[in-house]
Amino acid sequence: MATYPSGLYSSSTLVDGSDYPQASHINTPNAEITAIETELGTDVAGSATDLKTRLAKSISDGGLLDFATSTELTISSGSVTPTQNWHTIDTEGDAASDDLDTFATTNATDGFLLIVRANNTARTVVIKHNTGNIQTAAAADITLDETYKAVSFIYDATLAKWVQSGGGAAASTAKGRVEFLADIVPATSGAPITVLAGASSPAESIPYYEFVNGSTTYREYYCRLQDYASGGLTLKFEVMRTSAAAAATYIFDAAIRRINTATEDLGAAHTYDYNTVTVTIPAGPPTATIPMAGTITFTDGADMDSLATNEAFILRFRRSGGTATDTARVLVTLTMKET
Repeated sequence: MATYPSGLYSSSTLVDGSDYPQASHINTPNAEITAIETELGTDVAGSATDLKTRLAKSISDGGLLDFATSTELTISSGSVTPTQNWHTIDTEGDAASDDLDTFATTNATDGFLLIVRANNTARTVVIKHNTGNIQTAAAADITLDETYKAVSFIYDATLAKWVQSGGGAAASTAKGRVEFLADIVPATSGAPITVLAGASSPAESIPYYEFVNGSTTYREYYCRLQDYASGGLTLKFEVMRTSAAAAATYIFDAAIRRINTATEDLGAAHTYDYNTVTVTIPAGPPTATIPMAGTITFTDGADMDSLATNEAFILRFRRSGGTATDTARVLVTLTMKET
């Protein structure tokens, strides 16, 4: 019976002319060899030259997980073929940007771990969600536009997909926002701020803009657009009536004037291009102090004076008409963000 693998075999030293060969001298070493082969199994080198070379692909001399040095894969018709666990990805023909749809499974089996990053900051790799055999955690494309951005995947043979397992945040779905820097009453035809007294104890002081009936009155806001991604802008506001003007309407307009640094003459006349919404006062609510919502949208481009991210602008807001004959009270809670 072999000593290995529960123990280590201790061989005997035979002396010529003193020791005579016995069957055990051959059978025992043979049993130990068989035990070693049984423990290791067949084809331990796999596709590598030997077992040591195979282990060095992912394990350090100290037994820690340590992948072999990354090698570059170049996209070809949206696909690359991983040959190890750790790769950099480059675009086809060194294009400025390229889509990666598929990781070929030639060298992968169920559970294969793959980590990739962009090979060059100047060449963006976009990993496409579910276009080929890649699925990302956020169900959205992942953009690798810096060499420090890495993402990992595990091959799932049941799904026949590479499933994201970590890193590589998907392209941001956050919307651009508008920072309101100043709230100004225009020099003429301005809508002043006044206060509605609430019924609590002590009473709330609820500020609102007073847009009177019979004349066009304005409010101006000095703003800055942040993190904008060309989706257009949406302005939201709430308006209360003053009297029970059921089924009447208020008409509100809004316009954007871009402050174009180094070229815009703020002292020169500017024509504002307004977008309009009609807010209808319903048969209810039963009291005049229940606010109703209004929304005005701007499409990207000329509709918002070609405003771009991080630029400052003037937002002009006005009441320009409607069938209601009472004062419109617009709460000071105006908000604006990317559509």
